[in-house]
Amino acid sequence: MLYRSAILALITLALSLSACSSPDEQNSSDTPNSSDTPNSATPDMSSSTVDMTPEPDMKAPENPDEPDMRAPIEPDMPGDEPDMEAEPAELEIPDKPWDPTANGPYNMGFGASELTYPIAPDDADRTFEFVWWHPTRAPTGKRTRYVRNTYPTPSRNVFKDVPFPDEPAKFPVLIFSHGNSSFGEQSYFMTERFASHGWIVLAPYHTENTFFDNVGAINLYSAFQRPQDIHALIDWLEDIPEDHPLHGRVDLDRIGMSGHSFGAFTTLSVAGSGFAVDEIEEECEQGLIGDDYCTLFSPENRDLFRQGFDDPRIKAAAPHTPGIGQVFREGTSQIKIPTLVMTAGRDRALPEAENGDPIWENMVGPHARFTLPNGGHFTYSNMCEFLGTLEIAAEDGCNETFIPFETALPMINHYTLAWMEYHINGATELEPLIQGKERPYPAEDLVYTLKEEPAD
Repeated sequence: MLYRSAILALITLALSLSACSSPDEQNSSDTPNSSDTPNSATPDMSSSTVDMTPEPDMKAPENPDEPDMRAPIEPDMPGDEPDMEAEPAELEIPDKPWDPTANGPYNMGFGASELTYPIAPDDADRTFEFVWWHPTRAPTGKRTRYVRNTYPTPSRNVFKDVPFPDEPAKFPVLIFSHGNSSFGEQSYFMTERFASHGWIVLAPYHTENTFFDNVGAINLYSAFQRPQDIHALIDWLEDIPEDHPLHGRVDLDRIGMSGHSFGAFTTLSVAGSGFAVDEIEEECEQGLIGDDYCTLFSPENRDLFRQGFDDPRIKAAAPHTPGIGQVFREGTSQIKIPTLVMTAGRDRALPEAENGDPIWENMVGPHARFTLPNGGHFTYSNMCEFLGTLEIAAEDGCNETFIPFETALPMINHYTLAWMEYHINGATELEPLIQGKERPYPAEDLVYTLKEEPAD
């Protein structure tokens, strides 16, 4: 078993470069809160403090100055033991609408699967794992673990081997793409929130770009692999094996996409952005751009980027702190589905001026931008809970000079969920928020901008 100290070491190395910044950037130096109150069924992990009580079989650090990163689970509640003293009734699910500033009425099931597909341009077999959450009415169940069964879930309402509700028959889908050298569960504050609101959430581990296999480096080559992973995952959703728990439960007409950092790049790619292939080719010939980009846009890959990675099965998108903006340029004008671009004013890894700003400025259509002026790169994930005292995280969203993550994560959840509920599920009661007529947070905390202002 990997202890949390080992996981910390891996995450520290990996997420020090979890932003998908360019290789040239690697060495640069450079209100009332929402009513995010959990209901009794589903504790809100976006604003709570992780219980750091150790498991009974885990030794305390010998060095008292070493962070104690043991599993956040109480001694009397081991991660895999059932909590089923009596056969309980199912959770009662009230009629919609549900409050997007709080967790929904469902508990959550969790599982992991993998798939293999032929990846272009050479059609070699590529295998990747993906994790998934689903809504359940089961009030109790077997506790499960994240990060390849090593990290006990902070939430006590995420179980394994629990059934789907009988109704509705099918559920909308959110696909989440992790950051560079990260892992599928990295933003569980959001993936759990969606599942509690009746969404199936799938999060791939992008092979060759997770902290298990790509620690401490930016794998720019993943830029053409990741979008193909998403295509393959949706293909799999269209033909789920009959013995899989998700079989028959997915609404293929209601699919949304989100991701953080390199995952936000992935989101923009499958949302329909084009790429500046000809400009990059010319710059490579003149020696004006880094070798890594020239390798990425090598002759065997150029046709892939010219064709693009648009997937029309995705109906709305919400990229969190996107990067590698220089490969899109005017290409983001091709994105037609409603897209909520989410950025941080103090993002050091992927500065707005080089990434979020040009991505947004070139977009045309029914889009909006959500900016945390005092947020950093790691503000958009659960990493401040785990790495907040480390310099790489502290200086990019996690020290006391930034907006507290306990304040920021509920706001990110509020708008990401509302965006998907409005554009995919037709939740018209959220129109004032989405259209900017309702602004529940002070401007110093959140700036919300519409690409096209609605007519009066």
